[in-house]
Amino acid sequence: MGADAGSCGAAAYLDRPVVAEDIGTDPRWREYRAIATPHGLRSCWSSPIRGRQGVLGTFAVYHDHRHRPSAREERLVDRLTHLASVAIEHAGLFGALAESEERFRRAFADNATGMALADPHGRITDANRALTELLGRDITGERVDEVLVPCAGAAGEARARHAGGAELELAVTSSPVHGPDGGVVQLSVAVLDLTQRRAALRERQARHEAEVARAAAESASRAKSRFVAALGHELRTPLQAISGFAELLGTLDLPADRRAGALDRIAGATSHILSLVDEVLDVARVEAGALPVHPERVDAAALTDEVLDLLGPVAGERGVTLHHVPGGAADVLADPRRLRQVLINLVGNGIRYNRPDGWVTVGIDGGGAGVRLVVRDSGRGIPEHVTGRIFVAFDRLDLAEHGPADQGIGLGLPLARGLVEAMGGTLTISSVVDAGTTAVVALPRVEPPLR
Repeated sequence: MGADAGSCGAAAYLDRPVVAEDIGTDPRWREYRAIATPHGLRSCWSSPIRGRQGVLGTFAVYHDHRHRPSAREERLVDRLTHLASVAIEHAGLFGALAESEERFRRAFADNATGMALADPHGRITDANRALTELLGRDITGERVDEVLVPCAGAAGEARARHAGGAELELAVTSSPVHGPDGGVVQLSVAVLDLTQRRAALRERQARHEAEVARAAAESASRAKSRFVAALGHELRTPLQAISGFAELLGTLDLPADRRAGALDRIAGATSHILSLVDEVLDVARVEAGALPVHPERVDAAALTDEVLDLLGPVAGERGVTLHHVPGGAADVLADPRRLRQVLINLVGNGIRYNRPDGWVTVGIDGGGAGVRLVVRDSGRGIPEHVTGRIFVAFDRLDLAEHGPADQGIGLGLPLARGLVEAMGGTLTISSVVDAGTTAVVALPRVEPPLR
């Protein structure tokens, strides 16, 4: 194309009709005149064929004599040029459409993912090879929602039945295909088989759960073995005392004061054994959810004073000071015997695991909807690596710095938490090594009666 490229090249370049009335003298034909003249071409009139994207080509009229088009000929060529434009544009459009359809057909038919086409009413009109092989049958003519049954509560998931009877777990996506007027002309459905993946996931979960259960069983077994050993030690000592003093009473004629002392030792050892048995039974009842509690209005401050008075002598023997932090009056809804048992346990732990010249404080926070009984001590604290085990029954934590005399049988804190929860409250423990431990018992508040 160019301004001097004959009639057609110039018309395409200039985007306007170009008339060469005499090819022999027209300067635009200088380079092409020798080619045209031997074939009898004397005049040429060329018009650009315009499309939406610009000039598509040219429409040329030749004569074997000098000629200039008349008005009628110009109108006729205008129509023919427009017709040529429509023909060329449609040829390109249909060619592109055919190419697009071919690409879609190949992508649909050869796709490794199962695909189906359905009419707007959900009737399947075509299914590719992958979906046919997945279901083991031709599903053309069936309804999508009957072949791919949606799973309740799981968007995008469905179940299907293979021709052989196996149930398939599937991921399904559906997209509407719109026509020229914007209406839905068909549905495109993609299907991904999740059956093997889900089966593998369930198998991994089952193996993990079995491993966790096995580890928990082994941990429980070790804890119970330690418990049996600890319980045996705890029972053997008072039983030996009972046996020894009973033999002493039976073989020797003791003075009244020594006889009374021996009987006191027997009674004390018996009481210790009974308390151990009661703790074991209480833990069993807590685990079974059958621990009896009788909640009533309890004066938390008065009960705290009672517990501190009871444990005062024990604290004095170990050089530990007990304090009741002053606070407002607070009544709680609790079983008084069980709450006393919890406080004895928590304060007793604070004394047992403390240091010489240490302290244990009990404070009452009555603010808010509930009441918090806070037990703090200046003891050695609980190492972080065992804090997750403090509420595990029979686990004595095996802390090397705690001698055998300091270690209980591993029931105190699990039982205390079970008792508090049975009364509708919570027990939390926080601890810092070499700084001490804080236990918080939260219970429902009971408003004091009107006077």
